[in-house]
Amino acid sequence: MRGRRSRSPSRSSEAQAGRLPDNVSAWLYRTAANLIVSRARHSAVANRLGPRLLRDDEPAQPEAIAMLRESRDEVAGLLSALSASDRAVLLLAAHGATGLEIASRTGRSQTATRAALSRARGRLRSVTAMQGVPAFA
Repeated sequence: MRGRRSRSPSRSSEAQAGRLPDNVSAWLYRTAANLIVSRARHSAVANRLGPRLLRDDEPAQPEAIAMLRESRDEVAGLLSALSASDRAVLLLAAHGATGLEIASRTGRSQTATRAALSRARGRLRSVTAMQGVPAFA
């Protein structure tokens, strides 16, 4: 069974808590289906937004560079209105850190980190609305 990765049930937190699937084949099927859907969503977003990230077809024009700087300054201004904790979780998430990585770096649980990210995003939306900045696409 090449390419198979599994964890020993003795080390699994679910198994340690006494929660084992009643029907292993149904559990495995559902887990595989969830992974397929998740990867398909990820791929769809990457295909839709990927071209916006990098365009090599033409060199950067001075106007585009100036607009990028203005946008960056605008975002920096919005972030400066937030607390250091809010900025930290938002920037870590923006740089691609997972919830577990953010939790580890901020000394929170994953659940607390999810809540902190949600609150920080809400505060950023409020600051954005108060300053009359158009919503980000």
